[in-house]
Amino acid sequence: MTYPLIALASCTGLIGLICLIAGPFWGTTEWFAHHLHATLGFELLKSSEQPFAWLTAVVGTIAGLSGIGLSYLMYAAPSPIPGQLADRLKPLYEASLHKFGVDEFYEWLIARPTRGMAIICEFLDVYVVERLVVGVAKLPAIFGKGVLAPYQNGLIQFYAAISALSVAVLLLILLLL
Repeated sequence: MTYPLIALASCTGLIGLICLIAGPFWGTTEWFAHHLHATLGFELLKSSEQPFAWLTAVVGTIAGLSGIGLSYLMYAAPSPIPGQLADRLKPLYEASLHKFGVDEFYEWLIARPTRGMAIICEFLDVYVVERLVVGVAKLPAIFGKGVLAPYQNGLIQFYAAISALSVAVLLLILLLL
């Protein structure tokens, strides 16, 4: 997962760099603005143009830089702060340590039922589809090789005789009904 994220981040950074450097000179900030408009079903989204929100950008940047600064203070150099916080907020620390039970919840709600369905689907695939359906589908080939193949001898007179005999049998059946 790391390499695709690196590729996406690199492309995003490149687009941002192009818009930042060349935007004021050549108007390149609009180069990437409408690239999704040609997407199938885009008109169904009913989205409207939104202006740039400075408040959102400033608050997001401050929050990000604050998180980076706080993590630097707590973990870059040896610090007693994380241990003290873990002791004071023991229940939250334990819940966080066990990932708030998300893994267990996912295991019971998603993974186990999915595995059960996979076992049922495998059973149906092997025993119903492959053995029964495919087995029945092989019957014409077996019948053709075993019963009809000897009659495929390449003699036109033989084919004509079989056709005439078949028509005679068909007429006899129709007369008897």
